[in-house]
Amino acid sequence: MDSTLARKLERLRNVSTRYEIIAKGPNGERLLVMYGPKSMRQILSGLSDNDYKRLYALAKATNTKPESWKVDKFIRSTSVTSGGWSIVPSGRTQREAYIDGELPSIS
Repeated sequence: MDSTLARKLERLRNVSTRYEIIAKGPNGERLLVMYGPKSMRQILSGLSDNDYKRLYALAKATNTKPESWKVDKFIRSTSVTSGGWSIVPSGRTQREAYIDGELPSIS
């Protein structure tokens, strides 16, 4: 294990589990948006926390317009989509992503 990975893993000790949130493209592309909670409501909050830097980086990385991202709230779920792209939890924890290899980031 290299020293960079060891430092990243050490920072995760005694911290609540965070999950890999990705933008999934129409052709199977996968980009790291952020690490955060599994809840889509909390993900949306993380995407728009007082500034829209992450949303603009996401739009630039996916070749879409920031205003084209659509949020659909359903009784049991929420979806965020634009032009074939969607924001979803990948199913991996931040720790697993560090160990298995991180996806390219939107920023």
